[in-house]
Amino acid sequence: MRAKLLRRRSKAMPFADAMAGMMQLRPSMLANLSKDTIVCRCEDVALGEIESAVASGAIEVNQLKHFTRCGMGPCQGRMCGDVVAELLAIHVGSREAAGQWTQRPPLRPVPLAAVLGNFRYEDIPIPEAAPL
Repeated sequence: MRAKLLRRRSKAMPFADAMAGMMQLRPSMLANLSKDTIVCRCEDVALGEIESAVASGAIEVNQLKHFTRCGMGPCQGRMCGDVVAELLAIHVGSREAAGQWTQRPPLRPVPLAAVLGNFRYEDIPIPEAAPL
């Protein structure tokens, strides 16, 4: 079964490689962006805001994320992550220096009452003391 799956995968790889090459971000794509170009659609972050954050001291993508909220929307940076990292790499020298975003699961706020429940002190079991 494993061999069959590997053969099917190897047949699909030329197509996958071609698609990845076509979708690859090229430096010329970033060269002509204006300051009001939206880079992160989920959080409505424009290129000008990213450049301001870099000027304010953001030297790594997680700092940029904190300064601008880019990558914190519903897509969690899946749409803007490469562009943001490339834009920062222009200023810090390399993509490796720009780093990678720390991934966190998208969570929903929960009211504290739902977590606490309705407990009384009498409901808390007290274990017996350990023998000496």
